[in-house]
Amino acid sequence: MQWEPLKNLSHLEIDNIPKLVSLPIWLQHLVQLKTLKIHNCNGLRSLLPVFQHLTFLEEFEVKDCKELELSGAGIQIFQDHTSLRSLWLQSIPKCRHLPEWLQHLTNLQRLFLVNLPNLTSLPEWLQHLTNLQGLYLGYLPNLTSLPDEMRCLTKLQILEIEGIPQLEETCRKDIGADWQKIAHIPNIRLIQ
Repeated sequence: MQWEPLKNLSHLEIDNIPKLVSLPIWLQHLVQLKTLKIHNCNGLRSLLPVFQHLTFLEEFEVKDCKELELSGAGIQIFQDHTSLRSLWLQSIPKCRHLPEWLQHLTNLQRLFLVNLPNLTSLPEWLQHLTNLQGLYLGYLPNLTSLPDEMRCLTKLQILEIEGIPQLEETCRKDIGADWQKIAHIPNIRLIQ
């Protein structure tokens, strides 16, 4: 296949391909790709090896991929993803903890974690996301507290917590157990 006409493609959405098991190898030729959205690909199991070549991505979104494993080999391959500014992970049941490669996305500005039913905690290395400005946590039923390292996220301007009653309780202004960890954040939204 001839890739020349697609080489300048900047936005791609892959939606509702249930038999897709891995990202197509031809994606690695899309070196100008800035936005990649993958939705409703329930057979997708891994982002590797193609994702490592998409180093110009600025926005990456994965929603409703029931078989996707985010953790695993290749932590070092994500060190080149310095352009990534926004990451949205939603409805990925196999996500039990945030993958370690995330800590290398040091230019990340917005992180959305939504409907990850098996996520039980946020890692200490979250502090390495020093450019994070917005953190959105929604419908994470097993997340009950925030790590102490939230204090290190000094550029964080917005923390939004929705549909996580236990966490909303620990983040209540002045009285919640986690309040001191997030008191420096100018905009905190607790939505029931």
